[in-house]
Amino acid sequence: MFRCYSTVIGSGDIYEYSDIMEVYVIRHTRLVNEEQRCYGRTELELADRFEEQVAILKQLIPAQLDQVYTSPSLRCLTLAQTFRKDPIAEERLYELHFGTWEGLAWSAINQEELTAW
Repeated sequence: MFRCYSTVIGSGDIYEYSDIMEVYVIRHTRLVNEEQRCYGRTELELADRFEEQVAILKQLIPAQLDQVYTSPSLRCLTLAQTFRKDPIAEERLYELHFGTWEGLAWSAINQEELTAW
């Protein structure tokens, strides 16, 4: 969680407003990835524990959120919709596409290329 405090500088004094913006950053819940595949934009199935993990997150995050922004990926959008019915799917939050590595097992990726990356 990030807390952002608004301040205004004037007459040599710093005035702090009582407005606090809390920002919660959640990647996504656990996925089914037994093969340990490299995924970015590849859609993977949510793990069976999705509801359990959402319940844990809901204990940590307020029930009322002003807005929810999410990646358009299904794993992120599904999670976001549990916090707010109308999350904003933002293209700029989309996961990185790993090109020729996308969907390969990490062990199948050339280690020299991986190290250089």
